[in-house]
Amino acid sequence: MTAVIYRSKHGYTKKIAEAISKELNAELFSIKGAKNLDTSKYDSFVLGSSICAGMFGGKGDFLKFYQKISDKKISIFTVGMTNPTDGEYYKKLDDMNFASFNLKNNAKVFHLMGGIDYKELGFLTKKLMGMIVGQIEKKENKTEEDEKMLKMKTEKVDLFKEEDIIPLIQFIKG
Repeated sequence: MTAVIYRSKHGYTKKIAEAISKELNAELFSIKGAKNLDTSKYDSFVLGSSICAGMFGGKGDFLKFYQKISDKKISIFTVGMTNPTDGEYYKKLDDMNFASFNLKNNAKVFHLMGGIDYKELGFLTKKLMGMIVGQIEKKENKTEEDEKMLKMKTEKVDLFKEEDIIPLIQFIKG
């Protein structure tokens, strides 16, 4: 049996956690709701949170939880606005966020695209998003994802695709 544990601030991570849970026929818990979870009845876990300014949300809570389950099969997913094919960015992100987890062969990190509703963001996050949009505007050859990101200041943007969770699902089932 699998448990999916997530932390979601604006709803996108929860949406992805629900999709993963449905695909795995797994039980779904927020990280707060999982604090006293009997982990012995689960063979595998999926842990997920957002990335904001390069930081994995709720890292301390997830690290404590991870230490209780480190002998199980574990998939960790991040949800952000940077394309997962940006290997250099995600290598730094993994080093910064998951080195303290001491991940073993039974654990793997997956990076997924999320979404953003600019109207729901706080002041500092809006400033950060403005800087990201500014960088994209300077690009000569914009990708489809770049074009979607440029719209984020005026409309809700959702870059999650169900097929993006397939490698994570295969890892847990494999």
